[in-house]
Amino acid sequence: MPAEDDPFVEVLRQTLDVMAGSGVRALAIGEVADAILRGTQQRPASIELFLLPQHAERAFEDLRARGYRPRGGDRRWRFGLSRSGVEVDLTHRSAGDVYVDDEMLRRSTDREYEQVSVPVASPED
Repeated sequence: MPAEDDPFVEVLRQTLDVMAGSGVRALAIGEVADAILRGTQQRPASIELFLLPQHAERAFEDLRARGYRPRGGDRRWRFGLSRSGVEVDLTHRSAGDVYVDDEMLRRSTDREYEQVSVPVASPED
């Protein structure tokens, strides 16, 4: 399926565009980061972005305003949404109380996934 016809790729592109337009730095983690870093051909099941805690609610509201549907979940660590059947998780606290910080943002790299530039957390993070 061409990238422009793939709902997953389109939701990834739209989500990252909204984050950039909102001034929110979000890093891909989970399955998307794994697919990019390992070069696997298997389509990730969801989009998981790691962001600063102070940006989580704003990012959630900006995506909701653009037609993303809220999903349940524990907002103490993650905001969940969906669009076109694709789940999007905005994680602002990881296991062991790990948070995005300036150093993590500096170590991240922009990588290409299906013609979409994706900021990816470094493997050590």
